[in-house]
Amino acid sequence: MLIVREGWGERLQKIGERNFRGVFRDYALSRRLVGVIQAFAFGGFPIAPFPKARILCTEDDSDTRAFVKYVLGGEGYEVVTAEHGAEALRLAQTQSFDLFLVDSWLPGMSGDELTQKIREFNSTTPILFYTGAAHDSDKESARASGAQGYLVKPSGVDELIHEVARLIAEAKIAFPVKVIHATRS
Repeated sequence: MLIVREGWGERLQKIGERNFRGVFRDYALSRRLVGVIQAFAFGGFPIAPFPKARILCTEDDSDTRAFVKYVLGGEGYEVVTAEHGAEALRLAQTQSFDLFLVDSWLPGMSGDELTQKIREFNSTTPILFYTGAAHDSDKESARASGAQGYLVKPSGVDELIHEVARLIAEAKIAFPVKVIHATRS
């Protein structure tokens, strides 16, 4: 699949006959259909499976948020989106996530600043930068702020899925029990 980005903030388009939303809606639908067929093949009933993991995607571009939600949602992940850093920080403090997907350039604060603030209260959940910033200094800055992964947009769908799965799996091995909040009564 070839995806072209015609300038920042504009719509992603697939080269061919279908538009962006149709392609990824079909992709997500086909992944769910496979699960339904497998359920019937083993004599079960098709039920909505629990999500593999919860992901907080912080991205200011609405098309990229939609892209991430369709692709990772089609893989069975529950994707919660935030448009700016302050909203993402509030969600990260009040909800539990298995991965944070962060853009470098956000309204109000940078991805590095958001990562540092998340690391003040959460040192175990992996952070993956998914950004257009391709310089080595950007990658080093993201890792120094606490990120475990870095993908440059536009990367392939398979590359995004693989990196998300890898980081979540590594975190589950390193931290098998996740304490959400501990309080004394």
